[in-house]
Amino acid sequence: MQRFHATIALALLTAAHASHAHAALVRNISTGYDNFAQAPLPSGSIDTDYSVRVAGTNDLLTPLALTQADSRIPNSYVADELLPDSLWIALVDSTGGNQIPTGNYIYELTIDLTGFIASTAFISNLQVAADNAVVDISINGTPVFNQVPEQTAEEFREVRELGDSGLGLFQAGTNHITIETRNTGFGFGNGPSPSALRLSGIVEATPVPEPTSIAFLAIAGVTLARRRR
Repeated sequence: MQRFHATIALALLTAAHASHAHAALVRNISTGYDNFAQAPLPSGSIDTDYSVRVAGTNDLLTPLALTQADSRIPNSYVADELLPDSLWIALVDSTGGNQIPTGNYIYELTIDLTGFIASTAFISNLQVAADNAVVDISINGTPVFNQVPEQTAEEFREVRELGDSGLGLFQAGTNHITIETRNTGFGFGNGPSPSALRLSGIVEATPVPEPTSIAFLAIAGVTLARRRR
């Protein structure tokens, strides 16, 4: 009898461990990254994972994934090798140029957590740089980072390390991640200038246990209860 109980207990422990496996990849949210190819996008491609609009409006802009070899990426930007799994996504005007009006811009992407336990989801190793500065990063409207940047901010020169972020802010189904940036003109004035975002991070979460694991736990529990009678 003791051997039977030990066997059942071991089976229960094994199944429980399997149902609470380590966090798995949900989506790579790095800018300029192709989740299907699992590699950075070709330079000059539109990053369709992100929609970008002028803050306070519905006016959309085009985010182009660009390497530093592209002339629209200033030499002063963070080097590609510092964040090798991402690219800058630069905002371009109607002619394809990079002179963007001064102001705030909202980058947004959606994350589907179907098949995952939402309460376990988080962004792993979040890193960010921006021209000129990041104002806010939010998950479903709740900030994980927020600041009032200095007028002279130049956050495109180095990477800001935010670490693991957002645990407890995700919900079942569709989620929205927004990044608000501010663009300042040349000489920190009000004229147009380049504006871009570079972000590296991965959304991870624990998968929902497979039905077979849940059924096994239930059967083992009932069997153990009957043996005790």
